[in-house]
Amino acid sequence: MQQNEIKKLKERIAARKLHGKKGQKKRKKLNITHDASTQEVDENELKRLLQLRSDKKRSKLKKEAKNALKQKMKEEIQSGKRKKEYYYKKKDIKRMELEAQYDLMKKKGGEAAINKLLAKKRKKNLGRDSKFMPPKNS
Repeated sequence: MQQNEIKKLKERIAARKLHGKKGQKKRKKLNITHDASTQEVDENELKRLLQLRSDKKRSKLKKEAKNALKQKMKEEIQSGKRKKEYYYKKKDIKRMELEAQYDLMKKKGGEAAINKLLAKKRKKNLGRDSKFMPPKNS
């Protein structure tokens, strides 16, 4: 349902951006008047829906990572590796979430996507670190 809304909003925005007869036909077909204020409203709504969709994906990924940790804990208790339940630190939970994210990226874009992401992170950290370094006096 949300996917259909996004698709319709994209069509409406594209129809408003078209000029000439093609644009007129498209707007007439979608029953749209050429008004700038409604275009801004549609663009804002599209941004909101895209953000909502990405937030849902991110929260689903986090939830799956936590469930994997809980499952791992249960298996360790049943096998006898642990005697009682252990609460993972935030660091461990975050690491598992990152692993899940990288696994997803590996399925989607392969090894190149992961290398690209890591290069971006390296560059970002380098810039951040250099900001706090004292200036070189030559």
